[in-house]
Amino acid sequence: MSETSPSLVPQQELWQLPAGELAVLLREEFVSWWRQEARIHRIIAHLDNGGARALGYSGVAGLVADIARSSGPGVKKLVKRALATNPGQGIDGAEIPAVAPVVGEAVREGEISPEHVDGIVRVLEKIPAAVSGEDREFAEQTLVELARRAGVREIGKAGKEILGRLDPDGPEPRDIPEPRRELNVHQRKDGSAKFDGYLDPVSAAKTLALLDPLAMPRAEESDGPVVRSRAERYGDAFMELVALAGSHPDSPNRSGGRSDLIVTIPLADLKLSWARRVWTWSPTSRRARPGFWRVTAGSSRPYSTARASPWRWGGRGDW
Repeated sequence: MSETSPSLVPQQELWQLPAGELAVLLREEFVSWWRQEARIHRIIAHLDNGGARALGYSGVAGLVADIARSSGPGVKKLVKRALATNPGQGIDGAEIPAVAPVVGEAVREGEISPEHVDGIVRVLEKIPAAVSGEDREFAEQTLVELARRAGVREIGKAGKEILGRLDPDGPEPRDIPEPRRELNVHQRKDGSAKFDGYLDPVSAAKTLALLDPLAMPRAEESDGPVVRSRAERYGDAFMELVALAGSHPDSPNRSGGRSDLIVTIPLADLKLSWARRVWTWSPTSRRARPGFWRVTAGSSRPYSTARASPWRWGGRGDW
């Protein structure tokens, strides 16, 4: 037969009690609840010293989840409180001091709630290892004394002040990871290309900020409205961006500079088109007749400009 807490044995019905007595009763039940959880903490800590593995579990969290028929953050927080407020045991059997022993004493006394424990432990975990043990103990004692009369929010504010004094420089800045951007281009035999890739969140936001306005649905007059698919609209928008980028004075190309015009023409056609036409005197016919100068790759080179790219010359295959 299960025992019933004395505070749960009412002398009269709850609805008959004044509000003040109900508040006192509620306080007593909270204290009883906190003390009961402290006992659960001690059991979990003992099971963590090899007991869970003896029962076939890789860790005590799995055992607690099965016994409680629960899982998720609630079980993880419970196990973390238990291991932080109770001593552990090393491989050689030596006792490992608790991370927050003063917090553990206050919990067993029923003076602070599990939420207070979480807030204090979070602060203690952020104290640098270089801080002396004396300062660490003082910080824990200060937060516990505050938790006996204040709420969790006040614990957070006081924790920030304590960390600011113990570690004025703050944590070392983390290296900013390189943005992840990938673009795979699959060139086809007919000259078309297929793209696929990946953009990190920041790069994707910047790209879509330019593409989305250009990819809005449009109705074009051609025997009625013409509606293009979403993929087609984004393809059109992409090419609009390419056109805008290509018209910029600093737009690059394969030759390293801006290309105004790209022309490919065989040397034979070049001779006929660009040869300087001249008139020569024929003593036989006693009249002038048209003629052409001989044009070679070398003599035609000045007709090209440095900004034309690429320009392929015939003959011996020079460029």
